[in-house]
Amino acid sequence: MKKIIIALTAIYFCAFAKTHIMSNIAPASIQYINLEPDFCDIACLNELLESDMLASFMARFEPSVIKDQNLSMMYASLGGNITFVANGSNKIAVIIPQKIIKSYTNVITDAIVSYAAQTNAKIQIEFIFCGDESESSVSSALDQARARNISYFIAPFTKNGFKILKKNLEQKEFAFIPTINVRANGETAPNIVFGGIDYEAQIRVLMSMANDKITAFSDTSYLGNLLNDYTRQSSNGEFYDVQIDSKELNLEEYLNNKTKYNNTSMFLNLPTIKASLIATQARGYEIAPHALLSTQINYTPHIFNSIDEKNRQNLYIANSISEINDELLATTALFGVNLNFNWIAYSSNIGLEYIYTNFIDTAKKRVFHESIQSSQVGYDIKIYEAKGYKFSPVKLMEEEIKDNNSSLSL
Repeated sequence: MKKIIIALTAIYFCAFAKTHIMSNIAPASIQYINLEPDFCDIACLNELLESDMLASFMARFEPSVIKDQNLSMMYASLGGNITFVANGSNKIAVIIPQKIIKSYTNVITDAIVSYAAQTNAKIQIEFIFCGDESESSVSSALDQARARNISYFIAPFTKNGFKILKKNLEQKEFAFIPTINVRANGETAPNIVFGGIDYEAQIRVLMSMANDKITAFSDTSYLGNLLNDYTRQSSNGEFYDVQIDSKELNLEEYLNNKTKYNNTSMFLNLPTIKASLIATQARGYEIAPHALLSTQINYTPHIFNSIDEKNRQNLYIANSISEINDELLATTALFGVNLNFNWIAYSSNIGLEYIYTNFIDTAKKRVFHESIQSSQVGYDIKIYEAKGYKFSPVKLMEEEIKDNNSSLSL
């Protein structure tokens, strides 16, 4: 925990120390607003710290009530004593349903704070923890923000949360949803922009590496089934849909048909651990796939430890995260976030920058270069192979991928 405190303190110092900048907008400041009805006592706060839930700790700590010296020092070290008075035009509220997005709470808060700190953005960010995506929770969070004269929102919601947000968002307000892609959502709103990865587009590009015999593996989760559906829709030949129980480790009943799977293009539409089991056990059953293919969900350095190099020789993964400058990478790394591989963090930063450079400081130089097309962030798609111990772009595919990217209009 000490390491995290030092990193956070250093970042806040960088964010607030540049007093020589002449501007009528205050430098970035961070506030945490809690909408949880239950009081978080000392035991509760310590549990949040032990779980590295720093954002929730900041939101639920009540300085006027909690007198524990260690907790008070922690609160101050994390910036709890920093306050600025700013006009409403440069305020952004991040509404977080932490019970729904769970571990992504820390990813999103850390990514947003690190961007604001590294770019010296002249904004005030307020994190509002609404708990869930019920109408009462979302509308209460919006009311809290409006009471503070805030009309710009970042809302990492699911499709259910989007529907509530769309219903309650006023015409003069604007929201960015980093977690949903407009194609998957099926509906939009004139004052909402989506930042989610386009998995369907990634699968279409991956199809250029496949043959006409397709097998799609999923873990029966919502995302896994959605990816299998996209794979089915994009395939033109023989297709097999294989759903593996998330708790199953022995895949004999799924892979014991060598004739069925030999020379097939295997789409690994499941998390890295399960994908590694398929890649490893397929070799054990003497299955020789045409290719192993996966979307953004397996664009992670963990793939190199999970799958032996000999089983990665024909593994190809789609990625929509573009090159990021070293300064922002270093800052987010201090918060434990790797922007090169975490698309939720990447999308959240794009949303913050979009609001900041389009509505607050239009002269500010952008870090990200993705454009907004029909209410959706437009991502490029590249294919990487996973030979050796690092991802390498498949250069032979560049022209074909470019054609696919340009044809996937929203």
